[in-house]
Amino acid sequence: MFQLFSKLPTVLLQTRKVVRLISCRYMITAGQVDFKDLRTPVYGHINMVIACYSIDSSVSLANIQNVWIPEVKQLEATINSSIIFIDLFFLL
Repeated sequence: MFQLFSKLPTVLLQTRKVVRLISCRYMITAGQVDFKDLRTPVYGHINMVIACYSIDSSVSLANIQNVWIPEVKQLEATINSSIIFIDLFFLL
């Protein structure tokens, strides 16, 4: 596996890389159960699922565990996509 850095920084990492963007389209969908019928048709046209949750909210994590993970697992057989879960923490 390609290793970009020999040592991981502990405070800050700043890097720049020139890339060629072929095509990128974002579709942001609501996570509530009421909107599942709106999300399902979109799944046939995706290459990646990015689901974010708040690490300081048990409700947010439960939503990932009870809604998004089961829904995405059902998709794995029908689409070729990557799944990324991002934990977020905001200091106010």
